[in-house]
Amino acid sequence: MLFLKCKKNVSLNNWVGRKTTLYLATYIKNFFLILFLSLSCSAFPVPISFFSLLSVMDVIQLNFDQNSNPHTTISVETIDDYKHHCNQNINDNFNFQLFHLNIRSISKNLDELQVYLNQLHAPFDCLVLSETWQIPDINLVKLEGYNEIYNQGQINKNDGVYLRNTLNFSYTCVSVHVHRILQISIEILGKTLVLIAMYRPPSTSSELFLIEFNKYLNDIKQKADFYLLVGDFNIDILSDEINVLNYLDIMSEHNYTSTINIPTRKSKITSSCLDHIFIKQPRLLNYESFRTYVLKIGITDHYATIINLKMHEKFVASSKFTDNRKNVFFQVINYKNLKRDLNNDSWLPLDDINDANDCFNRFIHSLSAKIKEHSATVKIPRKKQKRTDWITKGLVKCINNRDVLYKRMKSNVENLDYRHEFVTYRNQLNVLLKVTKANYYKREVNQNKNSNTGLWKVVHSISNSSNKRSGEDKSCITKLKLPNNAIIENEMDLANHMNQYFANAGKNLADKIHLLPTTPPINKYVDNSIFFFPTDEQEVLRLINSFNRKKAPGIDSIQVKTLQEIKHEISKPLTYIFNKVFEQGVFPEKLKSAVIIPLHKKGDKTNPCNYRPISLLSNIGKILEKLIK
Repeated sequence: MLFLKCKKNVSLNNWVGRKTTLYLATYIKNFFLILFLSLSCSAFPVPISFFSLLSVMDVIQLNFDQNSNPHTTISVETIDDYKHHCNQNINDNFNFQLFHLNIRSISKNLDELQVYLNQLHAPFDCLVLSETWQIPDINLVKLEGYNEIYNQGQINKNDGVYLRNTLNFSYTCVSVHVHRILQISIEILGKTLVLIAMYRPPSTSSELFLIEFNKYLNDIKQKADFYLLVGDFNIDILSDEINVLNYLDIMSEHNYTSTINIPTRKSKITSSCLDHIFIKQPRLLNYESFRTYVLKIGITDHYATIINLKMHEKFVASSKFTDNRKNVFFQVINYKNLKRDLNNDSWLPLDDINDANDCFNRFIHSLSAKIKEHSATVKIPRKKQKRTDWITKGLVKCINNRDVLYKRMKSNVENLDYRHEFVTYRNQLNVLLKVTKANYYKREVNQNKNSNTGLWKVVHSISNSSNKRSGEDKSCITKLKLPNNAIIENEMDLANHMNQYFANAGKNLADKIHLLPTTPPINKYVDNSIFFFPTDEQEVLRLINSFNRKKAPGIDSIQVKTLQEIKHEISKPLTYIFNKVFEQGVFPEKLKSAVIIPLHKKGDKTNPCNYRPISLLSNIGKILEKLIK
C-alpha cells in the first residue's frame, strides 16, 4: 500500500492543479513500473528498497507544496480603519503598499476617493482602479504625487494604475482576448516587481478569456523578485463552478497563490470574492514577505483590497504611519531683532573701502550673516498641510459619517431603514462633493478674472495639468545621454554637463548664422562718454517697494520680502555702493552669478537640447539694473 503524506492545509479533494496531478500520476506510474520489474525480472531479484520508496514519496510530497496550491489558507484581515490598523502594527516593515478598488466610474467617484485618501494620508505606493469606464482625457483624473497609467481599452470598462512619482517603472499594454492588461515593471530597493492589472467584464466569455489568459501567462519572460496579479476578474473564487476551478487551475500551474480568499462584495443574500490579488515568487513563496487586507469602504459596492510587500529584509520602516507628503520647511526671520542690529552702524563699516566690488562683497557678507543669525527653520506638520484646496474638514467629517452608516447597514442586512438611510446620505454626499468643488473653482475664477497669470493657474488646477498637481518636477534631471551614447547619473557630472551645454549654446548658434554686410562699419566712436546721475535713498526705497514679493531669490537667497522688511536699514549702504558702481564703472562680481534651473520643454528627458535655462538673479542686482535703465 502506498501512503501519501501531504502538508497541512492541503486536501486532495481540493487539489485541482494540472501540474500537481501530472506529477502525482507520473510518480505513481513510475513506482508501480519499478515494483513490477523488481518482481518479474531476474535483474531485480530483490524488491524495491525502503529508501527508493521513501525517495518517491518525498518527491510526491514536495509537489504538494503550498506554493502551488491556490486553496492554501492565508490569513486575510477585514478592517474598517486602515490608518488605525497601521498605527497598531508599527513593527511591520513593509515598503510597498498597493490599494485596489473597483471604482465603478472614475469620473464619478474619483473626488470621493480623493477625500478618503486625504484623511488616510494616502500611504499607498500604487493605486489600481478597475472598472474605470472610458476616460476621454487622462489629465482630468490625475492625482497629486502620482503618475497615472491608463490601458486605453476599447470596451466600456477599463483599468487605471497610479504609481507614486518617486518610483522607477516601465510598462506595456497587452491584449488578451478583448481585454487590455497593464504589465508594469517597478524597481524598489534594488528589487523588481512585475504588476499585472486588469478588469474582466462579466459579459465576456470566461472560457475564451481563460484560454487566452493562460497563453499570456506562458509568454511572460520577464524575470522579477515578485509578481503581483491584481484586478476584478468577475470570477468568484469562493464558488465551485467549473470556470472557477479552471481559473484556479491555471493560476496554480503558473505558481500564483491567491492572497484574498474572503468576500470582497456582499449583498443582502450573496457574498463573493471577485477582486483578486495573486502573488508569485521565483522560488518558494515567503509568507512573511506580505500581508493582505480587505478594507470596508462605502465608495462602491466592492470592498477595497490591499497588499503590503516587504521588498527588502534589511529595510526598516518608520515607526509611524507612512505619509506620502514631503516635509515642508520654511525660514522664519525675527525682523524685530534683525532691524535692531542693522540700526547699529558698526555692523557695516564701508568708509575704509574705495573699490566698489570689495565694498559690495563686505555688504552682502555682513547682511547674510545677520539674516542667518536671526533666522530659524520651521517644519510644517503634515497634518496641517492641505492636500487639495477644495477638500474641507466638513467633507472629511461627512465621509466618516457615511462610512459609519455603511458599516451599520452591512451589520444589519435585513434592516431596510438602515439601508434607506445610508443610500440617502450617500447620494446627498455625492452631490455635496460636486457642488463644493464647483463652487471653489468658481470663486477662484472670479478672484483672478483680472489676472491672466492667476487665471491660467486656476485653469491648470482644474485640468490637473500643473506641475504641483501632477507631482512632476520639470527641473529634476536624473540622467543624461551624451553624444557618444554614454549615460551619466552623478549629480555633479549632470550639473557640469548642463552648465557646459548652456554656456556654449549661444556661441554654437551664432556660429551657424552667416551675416551679410548690409551697412558699412562705423569708423568713429566715442569712448568713456556715458554718465549716470547719482542715486539717493528715496529712489532705492521706491525700487525696493516696487518688487513683487513672490519673485524667487538669487544665489544669495535673500527674498524680496526680507528686503522690503529691512529697506530703511539697508537703503543708506546700498545707495553708497550703487554710487560707487556708477563712479568707477564696475559691476560687482557677485551680482554676475545666477542660479540656473534647466526646465524641460518636451521630448526625451535625457537629451540636454530639450531643456531651456531659467536664471534666478539676485534681487539686489535687480535694483541696480533698474537704476542703470
